[in-house]
Amino acid sequence: MSNASADHALDVIYDCVYHMAMESKFEELDFMLEFLNVPAMPTEYILGVLTATLPCKSKLIKREGFMDRAHDELLKRKEDLPQLFKGLY
Repeated sequence: MSNASADHALDVIYDCVYHMAMESKFEELDFMLEFLNVPAMPTEYILGVLTATLPCKSKLIKREGFMDRAHDELLKRKEDLPQLFKGLY
């Protein structure tokens, strides 16, 4: 995937989460967090979802479960978890 494609995908993630949060669609965001296929997602997208949902984390019941699944997947990928997850809790 090209950098431009990845950048566009991240923009879509941020815009989608932002607009859903502004419209108080937290149930829908929770549904998305619960059913995203983390193993199929590139690391950048996983971190994008975590970053985008950070401002509304207190309203998202399923974010912690997504974070746990993300942690497990990134551990399998041998990513630098302390660095990647810094500030995302």
